[in-house]
Amino acid sequence: MKDRPPRPPADPPAKAGLPGLARRRSWFRTRSWMRSEHLQQWTQTLVLLIGAVWGIYTFWYKDIWVPSLQPANLTLDSTITPVAGSVARTGDRETILQVKATNSSTRPVYLLGNYWLLTGLPRITNQPPIPTTEGQLLPLANQVLQQDNLSHFESAVPNQQDPVFLAVGRLFDDDVIQPGETIRRSLLVRIPRGIQALELRALLPLLHRRPRRPDQALFNGRTLGWKLTDLFNLEPQLCPPKEPTTKQGVQPGAPRPSAPPCELVYYQTIDEQIASFDSHYFLVNLREQFALPNGAGTAP
Repeated sequence: MKDRPPRPPADPPAKAGLPGLARRRSWFRTRSWMRSEHLQQWTQTLVLLIGAVWGIYTFWYKDIWVPSLQPANLTLDSTITPVAGSVARTGDRETILQVKATNSSTRPVYLLGNYWLLTGLPRITNQPPIPTTEGQLLPLANQVLQQDNLSHFESAVPNQQDPVFLAVGRLFDDDVIQPGETIRRSLLVRIPRGIQALELRALLPLLHRRPRRPDQALFNGRTLGWKLTDLFNLEPQLCPPKEPTTKQGVQPGAPRPSAPPCELVYYQTIDEQIASFDSHYFLVNLREQFALPNGAGTAP
């Protein structure tokens, strides 16, 4: 019998599976519509929209919109330094008042009319303190608590006197301070003999919007000023606009010849007008006391 050729190896038996498994596997195959140009265009458009939304959130919402809702902010630092060797024959001494303002916000701030007021605090220290009996201390302490001003009572300082007016003026010009910028002002003030402490008061209204705009001007173009009244109080007033340049013999910054005088207004009126112009405005109110070092203000 003739030899037969060897048979080829048989195929391995197919593994048993669930009915319809091959049909479900075919769903994962790439469909023809997935390769269409319309789908690719829509995909690119969706990617661009997502990128635009992310860009608006990152560069406009976080960096522009959110900071615009924050109020204006300004940090004030002040120091008093006696001038060495400046004692006069009368016992007065020259001191340097330094004020530093830093814009700690993320937006420019615009300064309105502001002021600073320096008063002296006489402190008699060469007399014995007030007895610490309850009957003598309570009436004096309650008298201070019932006053309108911010004075205080100390049992170790007898015969406390009223503050002495020393100097007043505008602290900074109506200008803009950029984010992170610092401006400084140094003032030379003479301290009379007998003054051992000082109190500095300053008030600075701040805006986020430019106060003089082509479409709208704060206070109808007038400027915010201040008037010193009795008891060392300053009241706001609205003054006519200043001449920006020399014109017909008028010095720069002087009121116009035909302008009416300044008008006193209430604090509430000023606050309402500023708030209607810029709802995020901020008021920096500084009140700080200093002890004069090295015997400043005393007899040499």
